[in-house]
Amino acid sequence: MKSLSLLYIAGSLSLSSPLLSFAEEAGVVNNDVEVIEVRSLRQKLDQAGRLKDVIQKTEVLDALTIENKNALSLTAAINN
Repeated sequence: MKSLSLLYIAGSLSLSSPLLSFAEEAGVVNNDVEVIEVRSLRQKLDQAGRLKDVIQKTEVLDALTIENKNALSLTAAINN
C-alpha cells in the first residue's frame, strides 16, 4: 500500500507543477490585459431568448384535405 501511495503522490506532484507554473505566468499576463466594457446588450439577449406570448392558429392538413379544397398551394389550402 505504501508503494501505491508514493506513486500516487509522485504522479500528482508531477501533474501539479505545470499548473503552478502556468498560474504564475497567467498572473504576469493579467497585468497587460485591457478592460472592455459592453453596455445595453443584456436586454437584447433576454428578448432574443424569450418565447413569444402570442396564440397562433394551427391546423392539420393532409393530402386528401388539400385535394378536396382544390388548392394549388399550401397557403391556398389554409386560407380556404
